[in-house]
Amino acid sequence: MNKPERDFPKAILTAPMTRQEAEQVCAVEGLHLSPEIRQVFEQAERDGVSHDELQRRLDAAFGL
Repeated sequence: MNKPERDFPKAILTAPMTRQEAEQVCAVEGLHLSPEIRQVFEQAERDGVSHDELQRRLDAAFGL
């Protein structure tokens, strides 16, 4: 019997992470943020940008 697909709100699935949250996820996986991505996060924090702008910056820098 097939399980019904869960209908998660899109905001939950696409919510951007803060640098701290990204570091926590990486730590669980035994990984570390690269200096380049850390720099993008830190500059965004200094600039006080929105999550959408942070996502645009990450996409532009890393082609995600």
